Formats: sequence, structure tokens, C-alpha cells
Amino acid sequence: MRPEKTSIAADIQNCLKQSSFLFMVGYAGMQVAHFDELRKRLKAVNAKLCVVKNTLLLRAMQGLGFSKFGLDFCGQNALITGDGDVCAAAKVLRLFALEFEKPAIKMGMLGDVPLSLAQVEVLASLPSYDELRAQLLGLFKEPAGRLLRVLSEPGASLVRLFWLKANKSVPPL
Repeated sequence: MRPEKTSIAADIQNCLKQSSFLFMVGYAGMQVAHFDELRKRLKAVNAKLCVVKNTLLLRAMQGLGFSKFGLDFCGQNALITGDGDVCAAAKVLRLFALEFEKPAIKMGMLGDVPLSLAQVEVLASLPSYDELRAQLLGLFKEPAGRLLRVLSEPGASLVRLFWLKANKSVPPL
């Protein structure tokens, strides 16, 4: 292999090492404007899109031990890598594919575990980290709110009783 191709394969390998997830998409038929829009959306969730040659990607993945997954590298493929929220990146991909009917998600990897298309769809349907944190805080807050309502109810009942007596809106007991 020529030295420049070896250097490119090494760069791809470094990118894959630093990434916590990887999605492979087929981009056949996409326009440059769509690529720009997808890159902008992925950048917002700390992910990036790279178009690479299949042979260089195969060589880089073999160097990392990913060759055992038997990935299908036919057609025009692009990689989406990142170290942020994998669910947010999958969600961006799914929404973009629904909006523009491209790119086609082929597969994904989370760490060194391969993901099928169905598993990528499940990741895309999960809430983001921020939504999960908000739900968790709501769960922590709920028991304290219930306890506060239970403790304040006797005093509130007494106030309502005095108010009703003062307004004589109920018959005396």
C-alpha cells in the first residue's frame, strides 16, 4: 500500500479509537447541501461525519480487530463517529433520514459491540441524557412533595374549618 494510504488508514484508525460509537450510513444520491445540513446537526450533538473509502476503512478496522464482525462495505459509505451521547446522534440520523429519505443507516457499533439496524432504531427512540436526568430529578422530588402535602394537611384542614365556621356556610355540629 502506498504511504499516503497507510497514513489515511492510520488516521481513520485513530478516529475509531477515540470514538465511543460508530454508525455507517450509505449516502448514495445525497446532495452537498444535505451533507452540510447533516454535518451541522451532528456537530450539535458532538458527532462528526466522514466520507472514507471502503478499502481504507476495512484496513483500519482490521487493525483494531473489528474484522470479525463481517461488515458489508459495498456502495458509498460514510462514518459517523463521536464521543458524546450516542442516543442523540442516532436520533439526529433517524430524523434526518425521515426528513430527506437519505442517508440509509447500515449498521452501528457501540464500543466494540456491533449494532443491528433495529438496535440503532431503539437507541434513536431512547430519551437523551438531559431528558433522563430531568425524569430522575422528578422521581427524587415526588416523595418530598407528597411528604410536604401530608404534613401540611392537618394545618390546612384546621384553617378551612375556622373559615367555614366564620362564614357560617355549614350548620353547627
